[in-house]
Amino acid sequence: MTNMGAIEVDLSPEIVAEIDSLSEPVLEILGDNPDYYESLENTRIR
Repeated sequence: MTNMGAIEVDLSPEIVAEIDSLSEPVLEILGDNPDYYESLENTRIR
């Protein structure tokens, strides 16, 4: 599957909830800044 092909994949609400629950600990560690190589002041993400 290519990246463009993935746009046609429908995930069930149960799968989305499972992904959310698995990624929550990572989000808690990373905090509000997804650019974990830079501080909020120097973030490359706008």
